[in-house]
Amino acid sequence: MTNDGKELLWSAYDKYWRHTRDIAFVKDIRGVYMGYSQPFAKMASRAGADEIIGKTDFEIFPNEKDAEHFRNDDLRLLSTGKDIE
Repeated sequence: MTNDGKELLWSAYDKYWRHTRDIAFVKDIRGVYMGYSQPFAKMASRAGADEIIGKTDFEIFPNEKDAEHFRNDDLRLLSTGKDIE
């Protein structure tokens, strides 16, 4: 991919995260948050990146049952490859 292509891709990625109305996030396979939308931050009652990026569900959500549910969803997705409903 050319530098122009990478810049275009990054620009689209950045615009999505800044402007989506969806509750959206990206985690690595360990369950660590790598990206998020503003609606996600609002839903999680978090003010900014320092409260989300690099954290797990157990560090973000005060209710341990909620965090456990979200992590179990991740593990199910990783093991089956099927959507979580």
